[in-house]
Amino acid sequence: MRCLWLCLLCLLALGLTRAQAETVPLNQHWEYRWGDSPFKDDTPVWTIEADKAQWHPISFPSNPPGRDGRENIWYRTQIPEDDWRDPVLYIFSVDLIVEVYLEGERIYHYGEFDAQGKGRFEGWPWHMIPLPKDAAGKPIHFRVYSNYMDIGLWGEVKILDRLELYQQILKESIDSLIITLFNLLIAALALLFALFKSGRLILFALGLFSLASAGLALSTSQAKQLLFNHALMWEYIGAGSYYLLPIALALMLQAWFGRLRWLYRSLVGLFLLYLIGALGLSLVGVVSLANTYPLFDLLFAVLVPVMLLCTVYQLPQANSDQRIMLLATTTLTLLLLVDMAVAHGWIAWSRIPVGWGSLMFSLAIVALSLRHFIHTQNALAHLNATLENRVVERTSELKILARREADRARALEFGNRKRALLDKMISAMEQSETVEHAIKRMAAHLPDLCEPLPGGLYRSTQHYWELELHWCQETLPSRYALTDTPRPEGDE
Repeated sequence: MRCLWLCLLCLLALGLTRAQAETVPLNQHWEYRWGDSPFKDDTPVWTIEADKAQWHPISFPSNPPGRDGRENIWYRTQIPEDDWRDPVLYIFSVDLIVEVYLEGERIYHYGEFDAQGKGRFEGWPWHMIPLPKDAAGKPIHFRVYSNYMDIGLWGEVKILDRLELYQQILKESIDSLIITLFNLLIAALALLFALFKSGRLILFALGLFSLASAGLALSTSQAKQLLFNHALMWEYIGAGSYYLLPIALALMLQAWFGRLRWLYRSLVGLFLLYLIGALGLSLVGVVSLANTYPLFDLLFAVLVPVMLLCTVYQLPQANSDQRIMLLATTTLTLLLLVDMAVAHGWIAWSRIPVGWGSLMFSLAIVALSLRHFIHTQNALAHLNATLENRVVERTSELKILARREADRARALEFGNRKRALLDKMISAMEQSETVEHAIKRMAAHLPDLCEPLPGGLYRSTQHYWELELHWCQETLPSRYALTDTPRPEGDE
């Protein structure tokens, strides 16, 4: 319910005009002090004493000099004068846990400090700290504990109205949410097709990469806390997605460029082992999840560029699709390396559009898939037309063969029937006792045997051929003279 109300407030903020008070960055008048303050009646002594000698100026409350393995530090500054309606202090992130005090009274805490002033990692969320309306001009103190390589506040620190902060977070998160949904759709389709299509390795790798990109985009989106306020859960999603990216990249390169299969398989095994080990050991409490990042960043910064450089040598044999995908992969890797440099403080803080890199990669996948789909559809249309022509030709040939076969069957049937009649006639003649009797029996079978050819049977007398019988025609001459008329062909 709380998340629902926060989302509704965000949507309401879009329709409101900006407050008169400006957003005020807290980037001046910071001081720090190593160690942890003693407490008196639940009030930190350092927040109420006037000893200024122990406090040292710093441009931004993060990673002061002279740490020497120390894990506790205090920062302080003064809230500037302005006229806010509902002021909040916004902090982009804190390494690692923090308590905030205003005039000695705790007004906010993230993580739990024990009796020794220590605590465990709870994730890297953004922080919204409500301030009283009369907070202007008052000192504010930050108690920080970190066993991580960084200690202090990180990113942005500023004061603004609550609704303006919601509006800012929503605007800055829209692109990440869109990228998340798009990548989730690509991942679902790729993993689904991998179950039924050929080329399962590339589809499985694309699905893993899109899934990792979606998890990384969502975990870096500040709107995630409005959807579900559980920073450590989001941190595990973000770490798992981040650690999964090089695995998916190596699998895709293995599918595209098979000549270096041994290299890709070795990197898949190494990063998969790190993914399982880092998340597993942090879940059981052996290591802090935050401390699994530096070693992975080192592996990523060294091995992934080496993998891409080795792949570049295969470009002369690569097709256009492989070159496009390698370009998109290289662009995303460079963005991740720049983001890594920002996280380690090697370059000035800024928001690196890693999500846009993954979106470009996904769009490249979609564009190539559409091109292959159109090519496949054209090939199928051509194949269908060819098959239709072949079917027509084959049907015509089959009709001709069918007619020939029918004619052959009729001829065989006709021959068999005539042969049976001939056998019957011969058998009847063989059973005759006299020649005259045999001639009569032959004459009885001749019409059926000779049909459909017309003819007649003539017998000779002293001066004429006399007609005995005829078939398949109406009339024949009844006689022919022996001397004047030649003997009819076929007649006896």
